[in-house]
Amino acid sequence: VWVPTADLGVSSSAFSSRRLDFHTLSGELSAEQESAAQLKFACSQTQGLRPAMEDTAITLPGFQLEGLRAGFFAVYDGHNGDGTAMYLKKEVHCHIQRAWQKSAAVEVVERMENSLVEGFLEADKGALDLLSSPGAVYSGSTAVSVAIVPADQAKVLICANAGDCRAGKWQCTLAAPVTL
Repeated sequence: VWVPTADLGVSSSAFSSRRLDFHTLSGELSAEQESAAQLKFACSQTQGLRPAMEDTAITLPGFQLEGLRAGFFAVYDGHNGDGTAMYLKKEVHCHIQRAWQKSAAVEVVERMENSLVEGFLEADKGALDLLSSPGAVYSGSTAVSVAIVPADQAKVLICANAGDCRAGKWQCTLAAPVTL
């Protein structure tokens, strides 16, 4: 995920959460420009040496959460096939939306952090159920996701990862890790 940003913030023990303030290269956006601004992103996949592609990604720049327009981007790194990665691509963001609806948190960032944790846990349970069904082909996946939510006159990037997937940010010519 390429994000033009400034400050890194605090890390959470449940997953990596860093606050990043969005700015354009030409300066601050007005409220009207901010509401009309679109997230810019790119997604590319390379198979590598394996005989089949086991990884997948999802990009949801208009991720809807009860009237709040956010962004959700994730990469699922399949292991021993693409079964679990494809399941996660289809289900994780739906679990996050359901967790958002049930969350008692008022503050947007805290609510998204809670929803990411709950969404990943519920998707993990579903994947385990799927793998324990008769005839299932055993596979696994690691994952990294980034949610971008509006909060406190800025956009906040919240990253969650499971396993050895990692995310970074790009600012001008410098790269920095987002996950720990």
